[in-house]
Amino acid sequence: VVDEFALPGEPTSGAGTHPEAFGFLGGVKTAYPMGDGVLYGVLEGAKTDPYLYLRGDGTGGDQDIGEIGINYVVGVRSFSPDGNISIDEDFLGYEYGCDAFVLNLTGGYKVFKKFYVEGTFFYMLHGVNDMYTLWAIGTNDSTDPSAAETPTDSVDTGSMFDANPGYVPKDAVETTLLLELKGGYNILPNLEVYGQLDWVSKQNFGNVESNGTKTDTQVSIGTTFSF
Repeated sequence: VVDEFALPGEPTSGAGTHPEAFGFLGGVKTAYPMGDGVLYGVLEGAKTDPYLYLRGDGTGGDQDIGEIGINYVVGVRSFSPDGNISIDEDFLGYEYGCDAFVLNLTGGYKVFKKFYVEGTFFYMLHGVNDMYTLWAIGTNDSTDPSAAETPTDSVDTGSMFDANPGYVPKDAVETTLLLELKGGYNILPNLEVYGQLDWVSKQNFGNVESNGTKTDTQVSIGTTFSF
């Protein structure tokens, strides 16, 4: 994906330049017959630049706190049983937004209408830039936003939350590791039982170094009936 780029001959960093913003995603997948079933695997990787999806108001100046700009950020309405409506903001684009390096490996074995087993390894480095990071034009000093590389460990251009009392600035790259194992078994042709075990670890939780490492283990079981 291309959000911002310099034409040949134009400077890519320094005073007055716009931070280049690209996103790259690629992967391979395979399936191989084995015995009565299929052995399959998927490998996917992605890299997004620090200022992908972020933009000021289009006048060329730095984005200020409270300035909506023309970011690729949308509000998704969510309804609750009690009738309340909430607005959840998210990127209109790649799931993990800007400033991320992602690697995902999934593999498994499946015998149709009998059973399956699948494992996943997920690894992500996410810099401090997010949907609330202020966009800015390039400078000639060490905080030049046009020279920022994924993953970043400081928001030199600031955040929409900087003026909020008690806001803790992001100061570290967050590392996410997810290990997942799941499987299912058909008791009857149309009745399946399944289970899933997930372990997730986040170092520098929330991109704040003082938060340390948080871990969580999740277990789920259930049944599925299909016609």
